[in-house]
Parts: sequence; structure tokens; C-alpha cells
Amino acid sequence: AAVLADPDRRTATVRGMAYILASQAVQAAQLTFEGYFLRDLAGVFKTPTTMVGAEGCVGVVLMLGIVLPAAQTPGLVFNSKDLTDVGGVLENTSGDTVVMLRNSPHLIAIIAA
Repeated sequence: AAVLADPDRRTATVRGMAYILASQAVQAAQLTFEGYFLRDLAGVFKTPTTMVGAEGCVGVVLMLGIVLPAAQTPGLVFNSKDLTDVGGVLENTSGDTVVMLRNSPHLIAIIAA
């Protein structure tokens, strides 16, 4: 119904629905991986906590190595016309971050800790 409601946003709506379907497929693949492959590695990990920690480490590596570079490459995930932030970039907060840190000693303490 959302695709038919606003013809001007039809492409963006369909793309958003495709992203949702892709994320569901990734989640299903992760659960399948855990169920079949990590069960065989139960002897390697002494406790369930270490297994969860190892899974977290693999997730961080995948996010930093694949997802973050893909999200930061203009045109790979988003079209150039979708980049409507200042300067045509996905995020432009470096100046705001410095001002916020300068005005908040508590935030500086939290980051330093």
C-alpha cells in the first residue's frame, strides 16, 4: 500500500523494503551459522560465555571490514541524490563534536575513562 500511496517516493519505498528483506536474510543466516557450525565447536569453547564473546568478535570484524566501508562509500549503498546532508556526505559532525566536547567537561571525563 505504501508503494501505491506516493508515486514520487516509489523507488525509495521499494529500496527500503528491499533493505528490510536483506536484513532479515542476514539475521537468518547468522542464526543458521550459530545452530549448525558453532555446535561443532562446542569443545573448543569451554563456556557458553566464551562462545558468545567469539561470536561478538567475529561480528565486530565483519562490521568494521565490510559494512562500515560499504556505508561510507558514496554511490555504493545510497545514490548521490540521496545524500542531502551538508556537503553531500553521510555524516558531517566533526565540528559539532569538538564544540560539544569543549562545552561538556563531564563528556570529556567519560571519553577519557
